[in-house]
Parts: sequence; structure tokens; C-alpha cells
Amino acid sequence: MNWRSFSKSKWLLAGLILLAVFLGQLHYQQWVKRKSVEEQIQKLVAQEKDLDQKNSELAQSLAYLQSTGYKERAAREQLGLKKEGEIVVKFEEPQTATESAKPTTKTDNFESWIKYFFPNK
Repeated sequence: MNWRSFSKSKWLLAGLILLAVFLGQLHYQQWVKRKSVEEQIQKLVAQEKDLDQKNSELAQSLAYLQSTGYKERAAREQLGLKKEGEIVVKFEEPQTATESAKPTTKTDNFESWIKYFFPNK
């Protein structure tokens, strides 16, 4: 082997090594981008599932709010309306003994401030 063929083979080998490193780096960059895109796709798919679930829940709520049963109930409870021929009976809860036994002393504003700043007096 003569010197020229040896030096040519060194340059050829160095060029091939540089080409392999360059191609390896390009492949690595593409792999990193591909991983990033796959992660974004997974996040978007999960977000789509969540939005689909919320959409179906909202559709069910809307269907319930548009039903005649809800409209009648809302008219009875919020507006105090009744159907023709119905009798409305209202029950009031009795006061408990502790609520009725509480003394209701009302202090004026000046006394409240005095008690706030000077609690011992």
C-alpha cells in the first residue's frame, strides 16, 4: 500500500465517520420531535375525552332543564304556582328550644366599639 492510497483511505474513513455522526444526530433530532408530537397527541386525546364527557353531561342537563317535569317543579318551588285543582300545603319547621331561648339584646354601635377595643370593661 502506498502513501497516497493510505492517506486517501484516512480521509475517506474520516468523512464516513463525520457523515455517520451527522446522520445520527439528524435521526436523534427527528426521534425527539416524534416523541414530543406523540405526547401532544396523547394529551389532546385525553382532553378530547374530557370534553366529550362534559358535553354529554351538559346535553343531559339541558334535556332535563327543558323537560316539562323540571318546568313544573321550578314553577312550584320558585314561583309558588300550582296546577288547577291542586291544594298547596306548606309545612314550617318549629323553632328549637335553643333558638327561642337565646336572649336578643341589641347593643348600640358605640357600645360595640367600646367592647371591641376594651374587652375587660
